[in-house]
Amino acid sequence: MPWKPRNFTAVHNPRLDPFMNRAAVVSNGDEYVSTIFVEISSLVTQVSGHLWWTQWGEAREFIILHERMADGFLTDHWIEYMDEQLEGWEKNTMWDMGELRDLRWLDEAGSSAVRLEFGVEPTHDGQ
Repeated sequence: MPWKPRNFTAVHNPRLDPFMNRAAVVSNGDEYVSTIFVEISSLVTQVSGHLWWTQWGEAREFIILHERMADGFLTDHWIEYMDEQLEGWEKNTMWDMGELRDLRWLDEAGSSAVRLEFGVEPTHDGQ
């Protein structure tokens, strides 16, 4: 049995494509709430075993949502079960602290600037 997963390639979820490496401004009406940056990554978990008897689960994609709050505080959220999140994003909304917020997605240049500001490393597609 391998110490590390042999196949660390997750099945790609095409619903993530419009949001990969994108930034958005989150608002509550006219009130600025935060700025987010969407990073897509993949993970695999150990399902059983120890040392050389380790067995690994299937690799899967998840979202790392980087966020700068209105007060400047930077944080991130790891979102593994993303269907509800994607449904909102497709409607330019997201749930935040129990409230439905509006999203204004930035273009490629704006998203790249936010990525650099947040210190997020470029991903495989070079953005």
